Amino acid sequence: MLNKVYFPHTCLPMIPAITSIVDMLAASLLLIPMLIFYDIVPSGRIIFFPLVMCGMFLFVFGLSLFASACSAVYKDLRHVIPFFSQIMFFASPVFISHTHLPKGAGIVFLMNPFSTYLDAFRWMIFPTSLPPTDMAIGITIIMTLFIFLFGLRYFQRQQSHLVDVL
Repeated sequence: MLNKVYFPHTCLPMIPAITSIVDMLAASLLLIPMLIFYDIVPSGRIIFFPLVMCGMFLFVFGLSLFASACSAVYKDLRHVIPFFSQIMFFASPVFISHTHLPKGAGIVFLMNPFSTYLDAFRWMIFPTSLPPTDMAIGITIIMTLFIFLFGLRYFQRQQSHLVDVL
C-alpha cells in the first residue's frame, strides 16, 4: 500500500512530533489556572512562545525521523526508545534552571537541548527568570538543526529500503 499511493513518507514520523506538541499545548492550558491562582502575570516575552515551540518541534521531528527509520530495520529498537526518552527527561533540569547549577553540571545540561528550551519557557512565563545564555541558545540552535537535518537525510536515504523491510 505504501508503494501504490504516493504521499510524502515523512508525514508518518511527523505524527509523534505533532502529538507531543499537542500534548504540551494541552499541559500549557493547565498552567493558566495555576498562574492565576499564584498571581503570576506572564510578561510580554510570551510572544516568543511560537518560536520556541517551532524549535522544539524541529528537534523532536528530527529525532522521530531517525528513530522511525532505525526502528523499521531494527525491530528491537522500539523497546529502547521509551527508555531513552525517559533518560532524556531525567537529564533535563525541569525544576531548576541550569544557571543555578554548579559549573560542571551546567555544561552537561547545555548538551541537552531541552534544558535551553525549558529555560526559555521559564523566561517567557515567569517575570523574574533569567533568559538562557547566548551560548546556550547557540548550542541549542546548532544541535536542533543538526538533529533535524541528520534525521531528515537519514530517513530519505533509507526511505526506498523501508518499504521492503516493512
